[in-house]
Amino acid sequence: MATSQNLVTLGELFHRDCEEDDEELLSKIKVIIENSLPEGWREWEVVDWSKEDLLGSKMDYKVFNKIRFAIPSIELVQAFYPEADTIGEKSYKTMKIKLLEWDIAEL
Repeated sequence: MATSQNLVTLGELFHRDCEEDDEELLSKIKVIIENSLPEGWREWEVVDWSKEDLLGSKMDYKVFNKIRFAIPSIELVQAFYPEADTIGEKSYKTMKIKLLEWDIAEL
């Protein structure tokens, strides 16, 4: 159950650092987030869960396959795979796993 101790604003998550090699891609994702969410989204409070909190220590693909993000899919795919007209299931899974590594992408 969520308590006030593990609530954080989306604005706080937005400004958390990531791995240096992910900075360019995450910057693209952040632009999509800024352009997609309504005014005031930075003040929204959410539970600060880790990927392990959400999925457990061993990923259950029955749960993983149900995860969706509040980020427009077409723009996400373009950020990850700029030259692609379509992507396959493996690429989509890779994209979802990468998003779960970033606090702000766990929207």
